[in-house]
Amino acid sequence: MKQYKFTIGSKFKYIKIAESKGLKNAILHFAEEFRQIYKINQKVKISIKNEICIYMVIIW
Repeated sequence: MKQYKFTIGSKFKYIKIAESKGLKNAILHFAEEFRQIYKINQKVKISIKNEICIYMVIIW
C-alpha cells in the first residue's frame, strides 16, 4: 500500500479539529478519511483485476 501523503491543507484541517474538538476527534476523523481512501483504492484494484481476468478469458 502506498504511503498516505499529507497536503498542507489537510495538516491544517487536522490541527483545527484537534484544537476545537480535541485530539481524539482529530484522530477519529483522520482514521475515517483514511479508511474511505483505502476502501476506494481496494475497489479500483479489484475492478482492474476483474477486467484483466475477463480480457484473458476473451483471448483464450
